Order: sequence, then structure tokens, then C-alpha cells
Amino acid sequence: MRILLIEDEAEFVKALRSALERDRFVVDWVTSLSLASEASRSRVHELVLLDRTLPDGDGDGLGLIPQLRVDTPGVPIIV
Repeated sequence: MRILLIEDEAEFVKALRSALERDRFVVDWVTSLSLASEASRSRVHELVLLDRTLPDGDGDGLGLIPQLRVDTPGVPIIV
């Protein structure tokens, strides 16, 4: 399963990504809304893990959800 992880805190990502990859998940990690937008268009993800506080845009990851729904309809999104 390929997961899109949208999170800007590197230490948190290090632990989470390690655990997910140990269980054989493929994790694409991005740190901003703009990179997340690009990633959602360039690959198919089966799950999105979305941080609410990101450094760009309005800072709220929830604003990305409508675009994620267009780019990858039906994908589960965990905030």
C-alpha cells in the first residue's frame, strides 16, 4: 500500500515512517501543501495522512482535502 504522508515535523515523520515501512507500506513524504498537491497528481496513493498545521498556504491542511478528493477520489484521508 502506498501512503502519502503530509507532515512538516521531521522527528515525528522519522518514527512514523520507520514503523510504516517496517510493515511494508510505501511512504511518500512531503512537507508542504504545495508539495502535497504535486504528489497527489503524480502518483496514486491508497491512504493520505494529513497534518493540519503546515508551513505554506493558509497553514491548515484541511484546505487541501477538496483537491485530494478530485485527484484521488475515494482515497481515505486521516487528519
